[in-house]
Amino acid sequence: MDDLLLDASPGWWQTYHPDNADTALIPLHIAEEFLALQAAQPLLEPQRCSFGVLAALLSVALWALKANQLEGFPDGPVGRRPPEVLVSGNAQQMAKLWEERTPQFFYDLLTTRFRITEILEQLAAVWPRPAMSSPSRPAAIPAKAARRVLFLGGGDTTYQWGSFTVRGRQVARGFRQQGVDARAWNSPCEAWCRREPDGWVPTSFVHVKYLCLCAALGWPRAAHIYDPVDDIFGMPNNATLIDAVLVQTALAKSDLEEHPPLRQLRHVAVHWLPLHHSNFHNLRVDPSEPINRVGVHTVHADQELEGWVNEVLAGEGPGAPRFVHLDPMKLFEPNEGKITTPQHTDALYQQLTTLQVGFAKQSGCRSEWWSCSRWKTGQRLVNMLSVGIPTIVWGDARGHLDVLEGLWPPDEDTEREQRDPSSVQDPHCGLNGRGGLPACYPKELVLSSDDELPAALKALLHNASLRAEASKQGLKLAERFELHKMVKRLDAILLDIEARKARAR
Repeated sequence: MDDLLLDASPGWWQTYHPDNADTALIPLHIAEEFLALQAAQPLLEPQRCSFGVLAALLSVALWALKANQLEGFPDGPVGRRPPEVLVSGNAQQMAKLWEERTPQFFYDLLTTRFRITEILEQLAAVWPRPAMSSPSRPAAIPAKAARRVLFLGGGDTTYQWGSFTVRGRQVARGFRQQGVDARAWNSPCEAWCRREPDGWVPTSFVHVKYLCLCAALGWPRAAHIYDPVDDIFGMPNNATLIDAVLVQTALAKSDLEEHPPLRQLRHVAVHWLPLHHSNFHNLRVDPSEPINRVGVHTVHADQELEGWVNEVLAGEGPGAPRFVHLDPMKLFEPNEGKITTPQHTDALYQQLTTLQVGFAKQSGCRSEWWSCSRWKTGQRLVNMLSVGIPTIVWGDARGHLDVLEGLWPPDEDTEREQRDPSSVQDPHCGLNGRGGLPACYPKELVLSSDDELPAALKALLHNASLRAEASKQGLKLAERFELHKMVKRLDAILLDIEARKARAR
């Protein structure tokens, strides 16, 4: 690239007019400077130049391919992001968000001065082609293909819910990545039971949210696991038909194991399997960036929390950050607030990256606080930690403490004590999941009462080192909740049940 262009002063991109350029491809330094500037704009606000960002992302991906940088450029605003991540994880999401905001998406796309279609044509010309298998040879059968796992939603519309997206479709995909023939049924469960036989018979069923009675009765020799996800208030009426139940917290496991009616069902095991995070593109926030937005991503409108935070922010003077409630019911209004597709999942984590400080408070389920504080998942906390958001956490919910204390996975407790006994004594320390040193989340960010919020928030606003430490330790804790680790644990549970039932025949 011309050295004179590289030496151009900051802001030179503002004089760049893509409609007058010889090529649609934006020069690399201009694209990177433009992305750095636009990163300060919240993703969903109208002042963001969406098509400019889209063209810049595609241009950086194209430059990386031309330079044979298949792992991405080593630095810059999108450094270490491979071209496929820039295109599928970033550019496609920008286009999707714009499409959901306007009824004239294609008109805007074709009339924008950024020549996006031309960049896409250039990308297609240099995009690496996957090796093609010979059509005359059958595809290799995975070593575990003899095992077949089916994820079913027990209700008529369960497959349309976000909980089935996470514990059904995503987990099934994780099994397939491990070589297991796993499928998610995207229709009412009774339709699967009535379908024409096709020779595909599951060796294991995972019943998501509700028990699929016809499957449990029709295929008794298979393993049957009930996964209520966040439905914490009871076992199915036909509990004798299941082999195991999954719960979301360590306390839920001990509570249910000691529950008198369940103790009579000796064959029904209780397994702790918390929800994984779905930050599959490893999106990250930079804790060193200025704080512009603090907030939550939840359907629950916690007006008390918003009032407390705004009271603190009001004392910060001009230019203070603002509180933002990212409400899925509004952000995903065309889909009734449901997160059901990979594109929705990507958008959720893109939305999270617009926050520089987060709050993890159990704002819902207040009428059943005793049960919810013991059994409810800490998934919202894990989601924020997986992005690296410095987060203030209320320590009155077991789901939060399971995460911060590093209790998952449970079989690492003894190993943790052997490596560092002090980490067991400290309730906010856990291993990083790779056999290394403990990850200790900053204690000043774990609240025992609402009165501690102002001090914790002020500390984050004014202490960049604290933000960096919270981000770093949060990422370590979130590693424990990656999809492949949850799949490995669930696979071991299913294998054990399948083997036991096979011996009993």
